[in-house]
Amino acid sequence: MNHYHYTTYARRPDLMEAARRVNGSVWPEFMFHDAVADRLWDRLEGTLADYQTLWFGENERVVAVGNTVPLVWDGALDQLPIGWDDAFERAVNDYDAGREPTTLCAIQATVDRSLQGNGLSRMVLRGMRQRAAEAGLPTLIAPVRPTLKSQYPLTPMERYMLWTQPDGSPFDPWLRTHWR
Repeated sequence: MNHYHYTTYARRPDLMEAARRVNGSVWPEFMFHDAVADRLWDRLEGTLADYQTLWFGENERVVAVGNTVPLVWDGALDQLPIGWDDAFERAVNDYDAGREPTTLCAIQATVDRSLQGNGLSRMVLRGMRQRAAEAGLPTLIAPVRPTLKSQYPLTPMERYMLWTQPDGSPFDPWLRTHWR
């Protein structure tokens, strides 16, 4: 995986459109109708562009994207954001209020569909940790959204989260990546 180069939207705004295509090609349709994302997503490409990572290879083809937001979190478990949308709102509010962030929070990690299953998601997570360190943020948190849950709409999330493979690892591939 050393043949991929890491950068941020702020450093390479010319690659943002390609990053949008990678993000847009991966998610199920319902993901494109979220009130928080609709209201705040442009902040990722504007005021928070330095926290949006991407990887590109030959011919500057973007292969993966890691969207994160810096926020204030005191380390208390009961103060964790409820989910990515809560984290996103808190981050924007913190930024607008001029509060110094203490934590980087993952919003999403996407890998070009044609390259999924090749370990690139771990590269994205490592890049998020690297970006946190570069920004002087000692903690990376990640509200995890199972990637296959939408294929089982009648199964309650509480039950889906307990599904495992024969080796005991989580059934869902994204949960399995974090579990490893």
